[in-house]
Amino acid sequence: IRSLNLNAVATCATVGSLDLAASLALVSPDIGAATGSSLTLTGAIKYLVPIASKTIAYAVLAADSGTHFDNIGAGGSVTFTLPPAAAGLNYCFLASAAQNVVVAAQAGERIAIGAGNSTSGGNVTSAAAFRQGFPSVCLEAHAASQWVAPTTPNGQWSIN
Repeated sequence: IRSLNLNAVATCATVGSLDLAASLALVSPDIGAATGSSLTLTGAIKYLVPIASKTIAYAVLAADSGTHFDNIGAGGSVTFTLPPAAAGLNYCFLASAAQNVVVAAQAGERIAIGAGNSTSGGNVTSAAAFRQGFPSVCLEAHAASQWVAPTTPNGQWSIN
């Protein structure tokens, strides 16, 4: 970026994010021009995906959206409890350690993989006993009460 002109408030909430308020005027021959909340980019956008290893049960936060979780170092089963589904939230889960990984929905919510949908308040599980390789699943919410896997998960995941 050669020039950045903020005409209003812009705050950096976390590394790699910029919250825009009111009007942003950005002029750069490298990435294009922007006004308001619109930005036209040319060229490549490079970023690192946030990764978090958990060895015990973890209540996933809405603020964790975009994070890839794993169970590296776990000595037992790890349950990740999703926050209430809200459009735009997304997370990925990797079973790396030879332990069960359970991704649980809130009461009254479901998790769908392909044609299967969990029970209300259900979960999807990668069981260590059936593991081959490194099973992973990404989930996203498009509306309240429903999580979906937008792509085919890697490895075996049961829907409960």
